[in-house]
Amino acid sequence: MMSGWRRRWGVWLDVAPARILATCLFFATTLVFLVTQVNVIGGDSPPTVFLPVTLLRWGTFRLDPLIGEVPVLFDLSRNPHYLIHVGGHYYSKFSPLTSLLVLPLYGLYFAFGGAQDNYVGILVISRVAATLICATNVVLLFHVLRRLIPQRQAWWLALVYAFGTFTWAVATNALATQATAELFFLLALGCLLDVSTTVDSGKPAPSFTMILTGFYLALAFAARAQVAPVAAILFLGLILLGSWRAGMRGALGGLPVACLWGLYNTRVFGAPWSTGYGLEAHTGWTTPLSEGLIGILFSPAHGLLMYSPTLLLAFGGAWAAWHRGKVFHGGPKLRELLRLISIASLIYLLMMSRWWAWHGGNAYNQRMLQEIHPLLLILVAYGWQVFEGQWTYRISLLLSSVWSVFMNLARITFYDRHLHFVEHYQPELVWALADCEVVMYVRWHGLSVFLRELAVTVGRVGAILGLVTLLSAFKIWLVMNESDACQ
Repeated sequence: MMSGWRRRWGVWLDVAPARILATCLFFATTLVFLVTQVNVIGGDSPPTVFLPVTLLRWGTFRLDPLIGEVPVLFDLSRNPHYLIHVGGHYYSKFSPLTSLLVLPLYGLYFAFGGAQDNYVGILVISRVAATLICATNVVLLFHVLRRLIPQRQAWWLALVYAFGTFTWAVATNALATQATAELFFLLALGCLLDVSTTVDSGKPAPSFTMILTGFYLALAFAARAQVAPVAAILFLGLILLGSWRAGMRGALGGLPVACLWGLYNTRVFGAPWSTGYGLEAHTGWTTPLSEGLIGILFSPAHGLLMYSPTLLLAFGGAWAAWHRGKVFHGGPKLRELLRLISIASLIYLLMMSRWWAWHGGNAYNQRMLQEIHPLLLILVAYGWQVFEGQWTYRISLLLSSVWSVFMNLARITFYDRHLHFVEHYQPELVWALADCEVVMYVRWHGLSVFLRELAVTVGRVGAILGLVTLLSAFKIWLVMNESDACQ
């Protein structure tokens, strides 16, 4: 009986209109993100959060007017690492693109009576902006995945992305540049899928799609300079999937972004290729590869195995993409695209393993690979397609997805109560299983309190998801009945 119910539910999801499922995803994730956001401000987020304020109030990228005005965040006595002092002025260390992207939302906030010096209100509006970006990413990923796998599977992986990665626990609570890079990578991946599908069908790729691909890849790079290798490899994909002419059109699309990015860097940092990272961009790759790679994948305090083990299944998908004997439901150009995605993901993994802060800072987390989460989930989706008949893969996917969501539930529930549990990065804690995040929460609160508080969070999330799902199911039922009546 249960098996029959699951089968009917799966068929229903496969035939449901994609636009309704996408709308359901957007509203469900937006509501959950807003209701469960933790009370965290700090880290790398202050300049991105407050740069729209200086742009709207004073028309400048300089953060000087806020120095000393925003308590703690821009207190120079704390030597904030996210500020850069250049030419007698203070600027954000990070790209201003995310702040520019959310500028209209800040403008609406001020236009409807939000005080420009109400920094609590500004923090709230920044989290609304971050939530909208992340919810949009979830929808875009769903649309990309449903072109590779059945809708029910795309729906599942989109939910894992939303609630089983640091999208929920970090990106929705701070206006992070990582989420912006993911946004433009997802848009570029959608375009690349269009190109590969069109070429596989024997038709020439649309010129405008090629231009858009270059435009989106350039924006991803402008949002996070660290993703340059990934953007470059995906741009190479435009040439391999289409032709050199396709590459020229993609370059044409990215040219305006590159010019504006270079102009900003020249005006602020003195050269088009300079960024707020300064010499750190060249000298910061000091971690031995073996140490960083093993730590970023498997360590209890900072590893994917602990926080989002579903993403590790991307290795299986990458292997299958290069294995000619595996059944592949797609054309040769699509296979080439998947191979390029696997190469880009591997290079970024190796690169960030060498970064001096591969661990992501003093708090427990695994956020240094967040920019390539969409790429990894595409490989997971392909692995699901190839290995669906193997029960070991299905069990691994189920268990890893449940654990990923559990870890984020725990962080959403407890993290804001212990903002200073690690004042400085401590290498000895990286592999201390007895001191990993969940164990620490249980130790501080006791098992009964931990489970009770976790159940409260599950109840809040479940109520939202259940309500939105019921409303969406009713809408889908109406649409399908109308379609049957027309036939």
